Amino acid sequence: MPIPPALRPRRGQPKRRRHGEVVGRVLAVGLVALALAAATALGCARSTLARRGQEAERRQDYDQAVAEYTRLLRARPNDADARLALERAKLRASSDHFQQARRLSAMGKLDQAEDEYEAAVQLKPNLAEEHYSQIALDKLLDLPVVSPPMNP
Repeated sequence: MPIPPALRPRRGQPKRRRHGEVVGRVLAVGLVALALAAATALGCARSTLARRGQEAERRQDYDQAVAEYTRLLRARPNDADARLALERAKLRASSDHFQQARRLSAMGKLDQAEDEYEAAVQLKPNLAEEHYSQIALDKLLDLPVVSPPMNP
């Protein structure tokens, strides 16, 4: 059946689109919009994790900062800033646990001190030798100092 002349596209005029083409384009635009919305939401979640880690560091709650930065690094495994923030928080948390272990050890609470030492070493295993050297030094310094007898 021939197309009536009034419905034929004139030269320079776009062709009429079929219903399927229109639906396809609408779906494509919708999918792009959905992808952009998902990327924005994911970016917001990542920045929320970074903000939570920073807030924990400000409160000097380094164990919480380690947890937040670990989540952030799982979301962004190639993020150098997240990796650096995690290492910084681990170092500070390890140091806090080590200092707490020393206080507990000085108070004679050796079981609790041991737990704190283990937490410190788990956070930063490469500092274990330094921690244990400090423990040995503490033990040496706690030895009673014997002064020589006085000559009359």
